Amino acid sequence: MWAAEDQGFGRTIFDIFDENASNQVFGGPLPVTVGYGLKDTVEKSPAVVQAYVSACYRAQKPARAGSTRT
Repeated sequence: MWAAEDQGFGRTIFDIFDENASNQVFGGPLPVTVGYGLKDTVEKSPAVVQAYVSACYRAQKPARAGSTRT
């Protein structure tokens, strides 16, 4: 995370090390996946990037449905 920011090829959009912030946003622990995207790819192929993000979101739905979070 820090290397990506220091070297200019990535940016943190959510600090996973802040448990209180994470709990506030997500309501507690949750299964996760991590995806990295190059700025060049996002700029040149936004539809492909959106399809990937949407697929990841849909793949998490069964896990969310089984959670105790309301």
